[in-house]
Amino acid sequence: MGPYTFLETVCIYGYSLFVFIPMVVLWLIPVPWLQWLFGALALGLSAAGLVFTLWPVVREDTRLVATVLLSVVVLLHALLAMGCKLYFFQSLPPENVAPPPQI
Repeated sequence: MGPYTFLETVCIYGYSLFVFIPMVVLWLIPVPWLQWLFGALALGLSAAGLVFTLWPVVREDTRLVATVLLSVVVLLHALLAMGCKLYFFQSLPPENVAPPPQI
């Protein structure tokens, strides 16, 4: 049993996602490189918060196990951020619609 209960762990993860709220508002700026920069910044802040908060739980394990566990958490967190960006904020391709008939 670690120092955190399951509910506390869920709350820690939820609080780490808070930084994505202002990031999503900033993603409304239609500059792709700026959107990725904001995403990387938010991901870095959020992942750092997770690592520093979860470190006391995994520090009793071996160094390899602790590194792998925290790496998996950060990787899954990065996939969540990228999935959000690519699913909700990717520009749609132009549809191949035939021009209206001329009368």
